Amino acid sequence: MIVKQSVEDVLRSTRRFDDAAASAAAASAAAAFVDETGGDATVAYCHLDTPLGTMTAATTSRGLVRLAYVRERTDDVLDELASTISPRILEVPTRLDTVARQLDEYFDNRRTAFDLALDRRLIHGFGKAVLRATQRIPYGSVSSYGEIAAEAGNRRAARAAGSALGANPLPIVIPCHRVLRAGAPWVATAVGWKPRSSCSISRVAPAVSCLPIGGATVLTLGPPASSSAKLGPRLRFTTR
Repeated sequence: MIVKQSVEDVLRSTRRFDDAAASAAAASAAAAFVDETGGDATVAYCHLDTPLGTMTAATTSRGLVRLAYVRERTDDVLDELASTISPRILEVPTRLDTVARQLDEYFDNRRTAFDLALDRRLIHGFGKAVLRATQRIPYGSVSSYGEIAAEAGNRRAARAAGSALGANPLPIVIPCHRVLRAGAPWVATAVGWKPRSSCSISRVAPAVSCLPIGGATVLTLGPPASSSAKLGPRLRFTTR
């Protein structure tokens, strides 16, 4: 099938207009290109503004395939997708409107679970069972590496479970931030620090040093300087 107007054609034709108009036109042309050439072999990505910084999200015809934190370079994320999923990658924000909306609702305390199709092709081996078990952890609850390993079928594989959580390609949506390393004696809650044994952990929030950037080591530090230390409101976004 012949594509009537390529993305490059649109970009050239809109140079005399402002950047916003050119971006909108390019996005529209990219979406049309995906539709006309078949979306099955195409990865669509965009950048999303969140309380954790600008994240990169990517989707395929199967579902959301990648959600990357700001510290991961976009070029590295796209190279990974090109080598493992498809070399045909286009920036098409409209393909990720539902993802953006649900993340906004989640960070705005209006959503406690995601209703998104997921493409799990970047999850391998034992990690598949680990992340499926992790996805079942209810909102406001936590688990441990050992418990997740047991649920995944091998109670002795806590270290492997931790590695799988650290390699999670879909953080937040698959809530690896709800998994603690065994023995963490203090938990940061929305109202301050409490001993883990006395805390129901209805709303857990990590400290700045434990923001879930790229892995699962979220609540693994010892007690803070003061057990009455308060947490900033932004931090409570990071543990649901």
